Amino acid sequence: MKNSFDYYLDVREFPDDLDIIIKNIGFSHNKPNYTHGYDRREYYILHYIIAGSGIYTVNGKTYHLSAFDGYVVPPDTSVIYIADSETPWTVYWVGFYGKNASAFLERAKINNANLTFHYDQDDTITKDMESLFSLVQKPTRTGEMLLSYVYHILGTLSSQYRRSVDLFSTHNHFYACVQYIKNNIRLPIQVQDIADDQNLSTSQVYRIFKNNCGLSPHQYIDKAKIEKACEFIRDTNLSYQEISFLVGYEYISHFFKVFKKVTGCTPSTYKKLIFENKL
Repeated sequence: MKNSFDYYLDVREFPDDLDIIIKNIGFSHNKPNYTHGYDRREYYILHYIIAGSGIYTVNGKTYHLSAFDGYVVPPDTSVIYIADSETPWTVYWVGFYGKNASAFLERAKINNANLTFHYDQDDTITKDMESLFSLVQKPTRTGEMLLSYVYHILGTLSSQYRRSVDLFSTHNHFYACVQYIKNNIRLPIQVQDIADDQNLSTSQVYRIFKNNCGLSPHQYIDKAKIEKACEFIRDTNLSYQEISFLVGYEYISHFFKVFKKVTGCTPSTYKKLIFENKL
């Protein structure tokens, strides 16, 4: 039984000026140690592994890839890939070119410096590849039908990259906000103060804290202040009034209320437990 299929399309199915033009669509369940090399094709080939593993070598770099990884063969580039000796990979691919093919890949941060990717959030790409492979064999299919799946694959990869960038940015903002709180622990910090420092809206600050630590900014501020107050209680002989002032609470009654809310006990009980080595 044949285990590799590659269907080439008639370029007349697509106008010459399209952003993306599909060259071929294929599927292969490779034998152990199967080795193949492309010698400078004139188009991109995007592969997606649905099972097994193997090695991809391009531009002097070698990548060990497995299920839900993908790799792109760029135009005019010699590459080699080898299926694993024990768990050879099963792969779908789509070859394409066009005036904006590289731009669509770049939106997913796929370029000559980064020719591999990983997608395991769901089975979107697997289903799109399966649909492409099934559709290309039907005599009634059109180029537009095939392109819709290619665009969806590229859009899925682009969306994943943007989410990772947004998450990285959110983490950066969170740590900057935390540092602001630490640096201003003696002040009566408001959410607006943090927002102004980070050039964010207060609603953005709320989302950043909720997404990164599960607390509201107010809850985090109180937690940070009380943790600092606990340090003073453990390491100094300062009065509660002085400690309250040093962590930014104007009224000692408010300090006591927040302390008990955060720690579950009063400052005096906390000090006693420290003395008795129970904390």
